[in-house]
Amino acid sequence: MRLQEIMSTKIETIEPEELVSAAAERMKTQSVHHLVVGRGKEVLGIVAERDLVRRPPSDRVGDVMVADTMRAPPEMKVREAANILRGRVNDAILVMEGERLVGIVTIQDFLELIGKGLQGHTPRAESRNESVRRRGPSSSARR
Repeated sequence: MRLQEIMSTKIETIEPEELVSAAAERMKTQSVHHLVVGRGKEVLGIVAERDLVRRPPSDRVGDVMVADTMRAPPEMKVREAANILRGRVNDAILVMEGERLVGIVTIQDFLELIGKGLQGHTPRAESRNESVRRRGPSSSARR
């Protein structure tokens, strides 16, 4: 599976000169947790809801955004992107075709994918635990 299959193409943007209060309001009205910070077609970074916590409403978005945001092509495999994202502080990937922003993938998207993949399946560990309960404790546990 590729990022292009799970990415959101509904991308909310904000300019770095905008106020934190405007970013918080846009997130609330658009029901999003991330805004891409940019100027024209140039992508500068991303601001997440958690970046706004305890920040004065008069601060500028450019002062609180994360500029070192992971960027990946739409063809990148989901597993590869998840492994790269796992070691990073921010929880979103900007999906880029060259210099053009085409989508965004967040931790929420990965969790939804996992949730959909696990529907109707019994994880191996649970199956093993049930069979152990039916048999009783192991001989090492009885000692």
